[in-house]
Amino acid sequence: MQLPGDPRIVTPRLLLRLVRGDDLPALLRANGDPEVTRYLPYETWAGPDDAVAWYARMEGRRERSEALQFVLERTADRVVIGSALLFNFDEDRASGDVGYLLAREYWGHGYMAEAVEALVAFARDTLRLRELKAVIETPNTASAKLVMRLGFVPVATADGLDTWQLTIG
Repeated sequence: MQLPGDPRIVTPRLLLRLVRGDDLPALLRANGDPEVTRYLPYETWAGPDDAVAWYARMEGRRERSEALQFVLERTADRVVIGSALLFNFDEDRASGDVGYLLAREYWGHGYMAEAVEALVAFARDTLRLRELKAVIETPNTASAKLVMRLGFVPVATADGLDTWQLTIG
């Protein structure tokens, strides 16, 4: 799948743009918080080395057209408050996955709903995907409520994880 070179998605309060090296300190604050990462499929970052290794992996995935790793930058003050990822593209099915993370101090303000809704539109209109999936661990009720509000529906899977799917095209 051919991915756009430098996509930028603007919402009323956010700019979603590709991650850069200078975003790592803000992302380390979020990914270094065990409360933020407790439901994610990777360990809480222990320090800058983890951030640098993650960034290298994300850049490699982007270069191979496997993923688009965005940061969520508040437009009011240009502070990076989280990240979101479109990945696992299946060109034959016109599908992909979405994942996201938000620093704890920004929980409960609607930022992630705003960001994911914009990513859904981007996936449909720019990437021409017809389906998005989000995998959410069962205890993560806040994330399940978020995707449910955006129209995702639960689907049965063999792996025991809660998988939510949205038909978008």
